[in-house]
Amino acid sequence: HGMLLDEAIKSGGLIKLIFKKVSLFFLKIIMNNNIKFISITNQETIAINKYFPNTNVTEISNPIPFDIQLEEKQIKKKRMVYFGRIHPHKNIELMIGAFLKADLSSEWSLEIYGIRDNEKYYSQLQKKIENFANIKIFKPVFGVQKQNIMNEAWINILVSKSEVLSLSILESAAHGLPSLVNKNIETFGLEYAVHTTKVNLETLSKKIHEISNWTLNERIQKGENISKKIKVKTSMETISSKYDDLYNEIKIKKELENNIIEEKNISEFSIFNLFRKNFNFLLISSAYAFNLMFASFLVVILVVLGHYSVAGEIGLVTSFWISFTQIFSSNMRSIVVSEQNRNYALITMAYRIFFSLGSLFIFFITLSTLFEFENQQLIIVISILILTQWINEMSLVQYEIKNELKIFKIFSYINVIVIFISAITIYFLRFEHLSNLIIIYSFIIFISLFKNLLASLKNIVNLSLKTIYYLNLQTIAFLSSFSIIISSFSWRIIIYYIFDKSLAGVFFASFSIGSFPGTLFNSVIGPSFIKQKIKIS
Repeated sequence: HGMLLDEAIKSGGLIKLIFKKVSLFFLKIIMNNNIKFISITNQETIAINKYFPNTNVTEISNPIPFDIQLEEKQIKKKRMVYFGRIHPHKNIELMIGAFLKADLSSEWSLEIYGIRDNEKYYSQLQKKIENFANIKIFKPVFGVQKQNIMNEAWINILVSKSEVLSLSILESAAHGLPSLVNKNIETFGLEYAVHTTKVNLETLSKKIHEISNWTLNERIQKGENISKKIKVKTSMETISSKYDDLYNEIKIKKELENNIIEEKNISEFSIFNLFRKNFNFLLISSAYAFNLMFASFLVVILVVLGHYSVAGEIGLVTSFWISFTQIFSSNMRSIVVSEQNRNYALITMAYRIFFSLGSLFIFFITLSTLFEFENQQLIIVISILILTQWINEMSLVQYEIKNELKIFKIFSYINVIVIFISAITIYFLRFEHLSNLIIIYSFIIFISLFKNLLASLKNIVNLSLKTIYYLNLQTIAFLSSFSIIISSFSWRIIIYYIFDKSLAGVFFASFSIGSFPGTLFNSVIGPSFIKQKIKIS
């Protein structure tokens, strides 16, 4: 629990550091595929991958395992609290210094509750506060006594040098107590419960002063908002369902391996059996397949129903956008899934939305000045849809690596409805209704990814454009996707200008059907095979 973070590895002096590094080196050598890690935050996932790059890491946040016996109280005391170990790693001396520098009135107090992990450090702290009656260090408290303190306190302070998501933050949030935390501590998904700060005396003291200026009504409102949200997100029921999914995945994989051993012939492996035994795999793959291929599906339906001219126009534009997005995808979904790195997905998501907005702007100008299509409105909404789905891919992959399948189930139902209505509108030549349907579907996608999008934009604030460029463009993956896709799009342009528009539509539909198996496996099924380490003949 957090012991692979840099601060934890380096703690304890040079001798311990060498011992840890040597131990980790030999541990990595003897690791096998049956070892699974469960991390609590993305920060911890990155730390695990640093030392054990080829192991399976599942990210599941902490639940609130406490028996909450008290209702939140409306009475709030001007008391700032800390719960945890008395150790230099926790920056308690800095916390005390910042509290004193904030120069609050005498009605404010700082109460420190902790286990004395370091007697020398404890003595230093006692000496520092001996002349200040409003700062006290107590023995650790538990149960109802601790809950009473949290219910009445003004703010919980945690400014450790590093921390995997602290249970004190979760427990405080469960009692409607906001937390002031080191900005480098990952609190993804708990932003509403924390206020972040840089860990230096000046900034921390200013934050403490700002918090002391909250009115009682503001403090009560913050507490009520926190406790409502936290109980749903981190309840035992919510978190245990994630463990159920993980254990079921292990069980199914083991059954599959046993079946292969019993058959003694890997060549008899059946894709049908894979789907039958692993419904989650099918669910995830179908969502990605629809996300990637819906525009091509429309072209095929238009040709099947005899609307060749419309298919020609739509086919060219969809080919352009699909080629464009695949070229600039740099195979990022495969990379994120194989490395289980949610941070890559967040960075790429932000890059894609800014890239899409710029591309759409240029496309609209070009469309209005250089080209004249009969179905201009339909072309515009399909362009928006493809780019929205491209961004959504980086949202879906975050749910995939966290094994949160609810969103995939919802999209499966929506996708079936969209396919059915699309076919009906095309059959009855209601292209204006098809445009409306695509707009509504694009809006639904945007709503579903909005939460991840905010996290993505927040994540890139501290990143340079150079970092984003290196991750998404200056890679061999970008050259790979570019070389594969550009040849496909080139001949589509040639066909559109050499042949009649109607015949071009038939060619585009035929190519969509012919390329379907390869695209399905390469872009949709393949990454899941990598993630689940499925082996076939």
